[in-house]
Amino acid sequence: LMMVDWHLWKERNARLFQNVIHSAHKLQGTILQEAVLWVPAGAHHLGRIIINE
Repeated sequence: LMMVDWHLWKERNARLFQNVIHSAHKLQGTILQEAVLWVPAGAHHLGRIIINE
């Protein structure tokens, strides 16, 4: 998913430029929270992924 790539890229930039490091668990939670927001906006395929988590 592009959303996962986007968040990984943002995490990389935060580590490199701002010296901010989030745990993998926090990053996963952030991605899932955003996926939940995308479902009502029309990304219904993400609903199936979220339900399986």
